[in-house]
Amino acid sequence: MEEGAVATFVWASVGGPLHFDTHCDGNGNSISDEKGRGLPKDEGEREADFTGNQGWFFHNRNDNDVTVVLRVRRDYGELNKVF
Repeated sequence: MEEGAVATFVWASVGGPLHFDTHCDGNGNSISDEKGRGLPKDEGEREADFTGNQGWFFHNRNDNDVTVVLRVRRDYGELNKVF
């Protein structure tokens, strides 16, 4: 995303709650924006602090597999899934 761009998002976990961390990185910069613990879903807007990668890190503390459904709209250039 470009600096100042805004993307609307909704995510939900299927199979249990998750911990998450939203972050951005690029051009030697890295920042963690928001953290959540034990949430089954979240929604809102992400504004890019600077030009670079913007995303979520999800941590599954459950004993079972969890699937994340993520919907993003607007100013994302591309969306990649990384494991």
